[in-house]
Amino acid sequence: MFKYKQTPESLTCILQGKIDLLASEKITGELEQFNLYSFPVIVFDMKDVIYVSSSFLGIIAKISKEVGKDKIIIKNVNAVILKVLEIVNFKEICNIE
Repeated sequence: MFKYKQTPESLTCILQGKIDLLASEKITGELEQFNLYSFPVIVFDMKDVIYVSSSFLGIIAKISKEVGKDKIIIKNVNAVILKVLEIVNFKEICNIE
């Protein structure tokens, strides 16, 4: 369902579908296999995501707090999800492209 690409420059999380509570728990478990501090940048590619729950937003907030705002990029966000990210002021905790 989700794919992860590692390079020396980044960890890219390629997400798709609905990111509800169950999907968020899966993402959390999968991210635990990586040393997030070792990546200069962590990218969440949301090109094929159609819905995000508050639990996913919590994951991003937690990671941002742990590794720093400048290391988190959320990209390819659709207009509806972008509006949600703007409402909750996510530009303060990550970079949105």
